[in-house]
Amino acid sequence: MRLPVLDITAGAGSPQLVDSEPVEDFIAFSRPWIRRYCHTSPEGLSLIYVRGESMEPTLRSRKLILVDTKATQPREGIHVLRLDDALLVKRLHILPGRRLKVVSDNPIYEPFEVDLAQEHIAIIGRVLASLRWYG
Repeated sequence: MRLPVLDITAGAGSPQLVDSEPVEDFIAFSRPWIRRYCHTSPEGLSLIYVRGESMEPTLRSRKLILVDTKATQPREGIHVLRLDDALLVKRLHILPGRRLKVVSDNPIYEPFEVDLAQEHIAIIGRVLASLRWYG
C-alpha cells in the first residue's frame, strides 16, 4: 500500500499557511502493519511534515507524521488542525461546552482554548505516528 507524502507542513510553533495539498512522493506500508500498529484501515492515511519546535520532544521539526484524515472529530491526543487558514499540529484536550484546549508539548509555548461553535477550526486528522528515517 503506497501512502502519499503531501508537500505541506503542519506548524509546530508558528502556523503554516496552506493553499493546496500536492503529492510530493509515496511511501510503501504493508496493510497488516497499518492495521496492527495504527488500528485503522489504510484509506485516508497520508504523511505530512512537521515544521517548528512547539511539539518537541514528541514530534521533531522536519519529521514526517502519519495522519488519519478519517479521524475528524476532536478527541484527546495529537491532531493536525486548521485554525482559520493555518495548519497546526497540536495536542488536544476536550473541555466542557464544545471547547478545546490546544497544547504544545514544548513547555515554553502557552496553551490556548478554542470554542468549536465560534471559531474557524477544523480537525484535519489524528496523528498516528512520527516516522524516523536512518541513512
